[in-house]
Amino acid sequence: MTPTRHRVMVHPHQQPLPPFTAPGYAVAYFPDGCPPHAPHWPAADGRYPGPHVTTVCPDCLPEARLSADLSAPVTVPADMPMIYALEPIDTPPDLPAVLDLLHEAGFTRIARLPLRGAWPERQVLTADHPTHHSRVILHSQGLRYDLHYPGRDPYRGSFGPDLHLTALATLLLTAGYSLPSGSPEEIPLAGSGAVLLTADETADLIVSGDYPDGGSADIAAGLDLLDAVRAGTILAFRLPDGSLATALNPLLAPPTEIS
Repeated sequence: MTPTRHRVMVHPHQQPLPPFTAPGYAVAYFPDGCPPHAPHWPAADGRYPGPHVTTVCPDCLPEARLSADLSAPVTVPADMPMIYALEPIDTPPDLPAVLDLLHEAGFTRIARLPLRGAWPERQVLTADHPTHHSRVILHSQGLRYDLHYPGRDPYRGSFGPDLHLTALATLLLTAGYSLPSGSPEEIPLAGSGAVLLTADETADLIVSGDYPDGGSADIAAGLDLLDAVRAGTILAFRLPDGSLATALNPLLAPPTEIS
């Protein structure tokens, strides 16, 4: 079963407190009924929470209209998210550091949306790129990204709650996005087929030894490398042949907290 291309536009009667309140947003519409499971639900939209929760069908449409104005179902392009804000939202001038960085990279559609996932919140902050169908989700347990810059390999993964801005900036540049602080060409190994690793991915690789010479690697040196990757001073890459490579990070920024 492929993801539905039908959406319904929702304008809640009661809006959450600002900032980042979406006056209207789209949700998936299932003309044959909300399914009990949705195995093809895109990871960029969190997790499918079950029928009639964040989706709409003919059976739940009357109840949904008690708390919101709903449009008639419309068909959207296949690459549209299941849930997304209908228009850009006015952003406050003093954005948190993480959101400010994302905004500079072109993720200008920032809103709280009813995405469910491994996080406890019923609504989370999402930062969508208006043209690339890329998304970053910020929640109490960290940050999840799904990046699709044209002509580049997609980047999908997550950071924990102690996020270094350096790591996020490097990820965005490696994925193809430009920032006032740098361009994608400044990142070592960018465009070579190397895959930038998060700290967690680096840790898994070091512990498993699943790379050439991994079985004979010095664990103490691996832990020192991991500390440097977490701090954002060293970048870790997996090369096309499976090797683990490192490089000094050309960008430096202090750690921040996701709020």
